[in-house]
Amino acid sequence: MPAAGALAGPLEETEQLTVHPSDPSRMVLRYINGGEGLVFSEDGGESWGALCARATKPESLERAPSKMGDLAISNDGTLFMGTFTAMLVNEGADGCGWAEDPLFSGAWITDISHHPTDPDVLFAVTSTAPDGMNGVYRREGSGPWEAIGVKDEIDINELFVVQLPGGGLRLYVRAIRGTIGEPPDLKPNYVLRHSDDMGDTWTEYAFGETDGKVSLEGVDPTSADRIVVAIARERPEVGGAMAKDPDSLMVSSDRGQSFAEYLTMTTFGGAAFASDGQLWVGDRGDSFDPEAAAGLFHSTSLDAEATKVNDQIQVRCIEPLADDELFICQPWEAGRIKLDGTGYERMFAYDEVDRYVACDELDLVEECRQPMLSAWCGVSHFPEAKMCCPYPDRVSMDSNLVPGEEVPTIVLDCPDPAPPDAGMMDPTTPDPTPSDPEPMMPTDTGAAGDDGGEDGDDDGSGGGDGGCSVGPVHTGHASGSALAALALLTLARRRRS
Repeated sequence: MPAAGALAGPLEETEQLTVHPSDPSRMVLRYINGGEGLVFSEDGGESWGALCARATKPESLERAPSKMGDLAISNDGTLFMGTFTAMLVNEGADGCGWAEDPLFSGAWITDISHHPTDPDVLFAVTSTAPDGMNGVYRREGSGPWEAIGVKDEIDINELFVVQLPGGGLRLYVRAIRGTIGEPPDLKPNYVLRHSDDMGDTWTEYAFGETDGKVSLEGVDPTSADRIVVAIARERPEVGGAMAKDPDSLMVSSDRGQSFAEYLTMTTFGGAAFASDGQLWVGDRGDSFDPEAAAGLFHSTSLDAEATKVNDQIQVRCIEPLADDELFICQPWEAGRIKLDGTGYERMFAYDEVDRYVACDELDLVEECRQPMLSAWCGVSHFPEAKMCCPYPDRVSMDSNLVPGEEVPTIVLDCPDPAPPDAGMMDPTTPDPTPSDPEPMMPTDTGAAGDDGGEDGDDDGSGGGDGGCSVGPVHTGHASGSALAALALLTLARRRRS
């Protein structure tokens, strides 16, 4: 839980998990805010090593990506990350030695998804390509990415690849084709598209005018014609802390021609299907209202009513982990939970991460100093995290402190240095801390925080700052799930918040 203090900027929040499709011990978690970044685990989430966003900059780029986007680990162990202007490639999926794929130069890669049954195949989509023409891409094994199907002057934001009963594949995308309405009330023209011939031809349906942002969230594994979308509604501009209208989960049984409301929740936080049609839906609550409802819903199928099975968690993303577990992102931590909503076990928390990943070519303590001092290690974020041991000046550099505010004393229990061969991640070197300090008491600040408007893609301009997501990282899909989990669970999609 973050420490008490003046909050002038949003806290780091977990956004997406991707897992190696055949080695579930290898996983990468993406967080937003606080400069953004990744945390890596090679032991199934028992320990984590951090990497700030600026350390992902390839030599070919002048600066680090302005927004970290959707992630996927391929079966050959390569980590791909979509950004506003590049596809970044990390061959070892260990955080070290990033490169740029020139095929996507200048394009925003909005979604990366695994083939539903073949872990060697990945798909990706683009938005705001330099020439304005966006489309679908495919990669097999360790080969290069290749464009498939026809491109169109349309901004594509989410992709789902599903198996058809006859053995072929269907591609679904949610996109924006210009605007609807009249000035000054122009709104994005959301469309749902599907192709049964790998993108050579598309059938398109306009969603129509709506009072929120539309995101494609999944396809029913028992019926390839039945899809679900979320409508995320914004807080009213006047008053700031006024109650927001609930978000909605909508169902179409005719591939997007028409929709009916299935479920409402405070703020949509992700969805996951089981292979038999069971559905889990997350509610992440409201950052302005600690009493607002949050939790996890479950239904046996889209033909049955969804019921809340846990009202104690604030769900930002959902990802299958194993036959009987889901991975749940919460605002300031993440963990596993049983399919019946019980037995939540924390696997990750910002104040428990104690080291960076080990990269010989980078001094990550120095490379990440600015974002760590201005956010993660600031007094209003997670100043007691062991990641902060190398930064004795962390408090004075906190960008969230109000001028003249009394700075509390922070106690750090820094670890002793470990041997050089202690594992994937190098421990930080502790610095001395003041003697006999008064410990700072943490404060529970309530429900999940807003992410600062990541869903900028939905204004038709292709902009945005962040996901679940991914539009928002968006918020979850079947990218990078363990192969065992793919046999049972198909992640419907995490919203790119």
